[in-house]
Amino acid sequence: MKVNLRSVTPQPAQAGQSAKSAPPWLETQGKVMSCHYEFARLHPFTFGILSPSGQFHISYTYYAHGTTFNDQFNSEVAVELNETFPVLYNPLNPQQNNKSSAAYSRRAPIAAYGIAASIFCSLLFLFAARGCQ
Repeated sequence: MKVNLRSVTPQPAQAGQSAKSAPPWLETQGKVMSCHYEFARLHPFTFGILSPSGQFHISYTYYAHGTTFNDQFNSEVAVELNETFPVLYNPLNPQQNNKSSAAYSRRAPIAAYGIAASIFCSLLFLFAARGCQ
């Protein structure tokens, strides 16, 4: 199944950078190295979901400034192995690109910390109440 990768991931937000000081991002071709389906999973220590449910995990390479870089992103659709697609990268730091999932936060939501604290306080109260008997 062919898919237009230009519409899968938005271009990087370059907020705070003026057009005069930052050079434009350059385009190169990325090549899909692997594509597999990832189910939603939970992290046992933070109660946070690490990966969105029902996403394809795409690994790819691209060549910039004499170096080959490896990266990955998540997609709602499968992408064929060895398919090429345009990648925009930062010429000042070629590891930054518009497809990268590095910006994806792996931090747990604040509610998860509240739930964990509530359970801990409940257990602490139960142990303290049991000791008073």
